[in-house]
Amino acid sequence: MRGKPRFCEPNKDSPLSKQVYERLIPQDHFLVQLEKFIDWDSFPELLLSVYPGKGLIGRPPYPPVMILKMLFLSYLYNISERRTEELVDFHIVVKWFVGLGIEEKAPNHSTLSYFKKGLIEKGAGIY
Repeated sequence: MRGKPRFCEPNKDSPLSKQVYERLIPQDHFLVQLEKFIDWDSFPELLLSVYPGKGLIGRPPYPPVMILKMLFLSYLYNISERRTEELVDFHIVVKWFVGLGIEEKAPNHSTLSYFKKGLIEKGAGIY
């Protein structure tokens, strides 16, 4: 398999999302600061092994950093994948943090569970 992995494209930068996020999210919020502090762009290549087909075949998966951020929030707030899905759906700053547009739904909790299982099974290749 050759080529560049493809992922579904969230719409975080839509005009509506940008306007809402700029107006409502305080720049001193913990998640805004965390977004600046962690180099999330360094993770995608490491996480591709979790996806069957490595994002080259089948339906484009969610970006791996989005799912990683959601699992990070699950760990940080000590909540289930199901509760994390709800958190992302109902809290604007969390939705912004994971990279979704204001009108988009969070990835399903089963997607998070599947991704976490893949991280655990293939974790040795990631570290």
